[in-house]
Formats: sequence, C-alpha cells, structure tokens
Amino acid sequence: MNISIVLVEPEHEVNVGHIARLMKNFGLSELLLINPKFDLEKAKKYSAGLALEKINDEIRLTSGLMIDASTRKPRVHYRLLEKKEGGRRASFLYEGTVRAEDAPEFTRRWLIVARKEGDQWRVSNFTEYD
Repeated sequence: MNISIVLVEPEHEVNVGHIARLMKNFGLSELLLINPKFDLEKAKKYSAGLALEKINDEIRLTSGLMIDASTRKPRVHYRLLEKKEGGRRASFLYEGTVRAEDAPEFTRRWLIVARKEGDQWRVSNFTEYD
C-alpha cells in the first residue's frame, strides 16, 4: 500500500517540518507540496531529513520560473463520494482529479476512516486507490 501526504497551499514553513516528522514516525515517505505559500529558502532552516529533501526538490524544479498568480498550476478537484457515520466510527470516500497543462489528467480515490477516542476523532486508516 502506497500512502502519499499532499499539502495543498501550505502557508507556514514550520508545518512542513512537523508533518515530515510525523510521517517518519509512521514510516511514510511520499510528501507532495502543491503551490506552497511560503518562501522555500526560509523553510529550509525549519526542516531536516525528508522535509528538507522535498523542499530542495521543489526549489530545483521551480528555479528560474516566475511563480505568481498567473502561473499555470495543476488543478486538483475532489468530491465526496460516500460518507458513513456511526456513533464512534466514520468513513469518507473521496475522488480527486488532477489536471495540468501539457500532462495527462489522472484520478485517485481516498478512503479515510476515523474513530472516536474520548471526545476527539482520530484518523485510523487512510487508503489511496487508482
């Protein structure tokens, strides 16, 4: 099973580092940054390991490009296909389509299962399907 963590328009450098550390704890390695809203160079001082590697990749991929509001970016559209709720368990099935100029469109489905522990909900399972 391959699990990808996708951050869409993250706004704060430090969040990437926190999420990458959590990913490491759970043995996850695929981190995707979509249109980050922070200065990638500044983010490097808050990052290590996987997060630093991903930030360096993003800098390498976008170097020399003018990234602004007019830049054509991939469009991600998602919709809720199914929702099941019980007293202590809930599941949500989403479908997402990614469209980018000069690239084939692709679709993924994500099943997110959460359970209630005390007065908080926690994600207990995340599965991605083609």
